[in-house]
Amino acid sequence: MKHTDRNSFEGANGYSPSANWITFSKRRELVKSWSSYVEEHVREGWTAYLLTFQFREIGGSAQHVGREMEKELERVYAKLLTRIVRRPHSWMNTNRLPKWIACPDFPVRKLEKTPVGDFCVNGGRHIHAICLIPPKSRLGTPLDEHFEDNASLYIRPRLPLVRLHAKPITETPGNATDYVLTALKSGRALNDDVLVLPRSADEVSERGRNPRG
Repeated sequence: MKHTDRNSFEGANGYSPSANWITFSKRRELVKSWSSYVEEHVREGWTAYLLTFQFREIGGSAQHVGREMEKELERVYAKLLTRIVRRPHSWMNTNRLPKWIACPDFPVRKLEKTPVGDFCVNGGRHIHAICLIPPKSRLGTPLDEHFEDNASLYIRPRLPLVRLHAKPITETPGNATDYVLTALKSGRALNDDVLVLPRSADEVSERGRNPRG
């Protein structure tokens, strides 16, 4: 599959990007398609990471919380982008941009050994993402080390993000993708809750530029 954005990917797999609620079988097929997408990129030399984002209390409606979390991912992605690709807005680099597939996650206390405090902050909502780094990257160091060494660049005192963790995916990238999209597959998250970066041109024009620097 050679898809450069969410709209082309979902369209090629029989989904309307504007269709928010889909049946369980369709959700399962969509998760499987994303897993295949990630596996294909890894075979082609892309490096995969599992990202985890945790946030301070945001407050407001669930929609507001979700959008504020998305803005933080967009901010981090924008900061990282030019450290991976020299001219990210050039059409020549369209297929060389890092790719993120992110989905909210909600802890289940009876199944996870999760601190009680994590259930209280934003109702336990956090975000996992698959990150794909292109074979030719300017980064010069593994992404997990980059985030650790440059934490202050991505985690800002007055912004919601408080923890950012990257873990290399060395085996079964398809299974890792399935894990990231658990809430989509179960129906806890809707299709619109899945954030795919870089955004398509249509999404950028609809939402406007991210105001955070």
